[in-house]
Amino acid sequence: MGLEETNSQKVIGSFNNYTFIVEKYQRGYKWEKQQVEDLLNDIKEFSEEGNYCLQPIVVKKREEENMYELIDGQQRITTIYIILSYLNICKDQIDNFGFNIEYNTRKESKDFLTKCIANKEYPLTEYDKWEDFTKEHSEFDNVDNYHFFTAYRVIADWFKGRESEKEEFKKNLLENVSVLWYEPENEKEVSIIFRDVNSGKIPLTNAELIKAEILIDKNLEEENRAQIAHEWDEMEAALQHDEWWCSLKPKNPYTNRIELLFMLLAEQKAKIDKDEKKDKYALFRFIQKEKKTNPSLSIWDRIKKIYYTLEEWQQDDEMFHFVGFILNTKLSTIPALLEKWDGKDNTKLKFLNSIKKQVTDKICNNKENLNQEIENLNYEKDNSNDKIKRVLLLHNILSLRYKGADKKYKYQSRFRFDLYNKENWSLEHIHARNEITDVDYKRMIADIKSTISYYSKIKSWSEEDKIKYHYLSNVTETIINSNEKQKETFREEYKEFDSYIKTKENSDDKIHGIGNMALLSGPINSSIGNGYFNEKRNKIIEFDEMGKYILPATKNVFLKYHTIEIDNVYSWTTSDQENYKKSITKKIINLLEEIKTSEEEN
Repeated sequence: MGLEETNSQKVIGSFNNYTFIVEKYQRGYKWEKQQVEDLLNDIKEFSEEGNYCLQPIVVKKREEENMYELIDGQQRITTIYIILSYLNICKDQIDNFGFNIEYNTRKESKDFLTKCIANKEYPLTEYDKWEDFTKEHSEFDNVDNYHFFTAYRVIADWFKGRESEKEEFKKNLLENVSVLWYEPENEKEVSIIFRDVNSGKIPLTNAELIKAEILIDKNLEEENRAQIAHEWDEMEAALQHDEWWCSLKPKNPYTNRIELLFMLLAEQKAKIDKDEKKDKYALFRFIQKEKKTNPSLSIWDRIKKIYYTLEEWQQDDEMFHFVGFILNTKLSTIPALLEKWDGKDNTKLKFLNSIKKQVTDKICNNKENLNQEIENLNYEKDNSNDKIKRVLLLHNILSLRYKGADKKYKYQSRFRFDLYNKENWSLEHIHARNEITDVDYKRMIADIKSTISYYSKIKSWSEEDKIKYHYLSNVTETIINSNEKQKETFREEYKEFDSYIKTKENSDDKIHGIGNMALLSGPINSSIGNGYFNEKRNKIIEFDEMGKYILPATKNVFLKYHTIEIDNVYSWTTSDQENYKKSITKKIINLLEEIKTSEEEN
């Protein structure tokens, strides 16, 4: 392990009268059902055959007699403590044996282990769920205690039907189960030991190592240490909210989301180069270097400043949406936005105006040219698709805005960046772009029936057209059972029908223009196929009712929300496209005017 240490193999029974301390820098107790059951099964299986040696634990001797700080191994030792407590061994040193474990992370955790686990003042087996327990004992409601409770219930359930085996299991656990005991002789930094002993096992995260590095700083006042630990937990919990996290679109898949804050600090100081980034502990080493010239409290204050900036962006609806748009379309990065936020003479209003301008500049920087810019967007043109996607995403966000009585923009609801990030989004032609050559005759007939009732009533169509399409509608039953030659004739007539409708409603330019485009997730886009508008509309409604995420503006398209006079629900007409484009253009023009007014006033 690379440590100067004394080590030995100790059976669990030798822990009599020991007290193990879990300090603030340690991760909380996180073992889940599978891990607890695996340990129980291993103890039963292997200890019956002889000695069963668990993975190493690393301890640091305290001045008090029989008291040890647990540097590594608290998950296993805590679980063994809970097992022994369930077996009534750790309570009041029954059978002349007992050891204690104290979590210094939270007083409630220490009390829970003593009162609820060891002494059983509140019998946990009487509660099926954690929620039931905390309704009566809310003072114990925290994440560590939840995992303690879960482990205890798993142990209790494991022993159901094994009551007769308890004494034998207890004997084997105390006499035949051991750990490799490592006790460093020197004063090597605890956080380094903490890292080294995990080499080759499930690696610790940068966040866990950094937390240890900061909290064990001997120059920290105890009050500051406790405050940092509390603030750390709060930040860590807040960053778990996917709605906020996904609006930031972090470029790295952080194991622990709080690592983002330290990476942003490192990038602000340009202290991690490309080669160092290959080191998975680069962030931890960066903080170690920072501590040589900056107190831990100073480093933490800078982390808090970054966090509170991101939090302010999240709490303001306008900043949440425009920062989210910029980061999700890769128009900028968090470090660049932070630099802009901290710029000289910057204000919140100036920052908001500048990021709105950054958004519109990538589309069109003045309203006089906007109509032409929107008109020029075409699916078939090179480099157009990314811009079309960007415009449509912006339209989705702007569709959620409305101007309140105070003339300020508000949001009906927030855009779901979390759901948006779970899918790959693609452009869908609202009106089918390809001929449908499917040999599924039933589908062909269904397509015709869904449109014939509308198209047969259009006065501009000739009587010949009406007769032709009535014919196609009326021969459905006989065609299904016809011979192949008749079916082929029907297919040719169907293709003519399909092509005619598309030509009637859309030119090629309109087919590929933004007025005929919507954003759909990849799986939904693949599922709805190349059918007519009405067929797609029905499938969109079906997916929406199934709880699938349909973007708000896409849903509006298939509801014909932008169409002023709806006289046809069966197809996406040229008029529908023009109204849709007007909605997109109007919302962006409003944004451009908003930016200009703000600049003039400030």
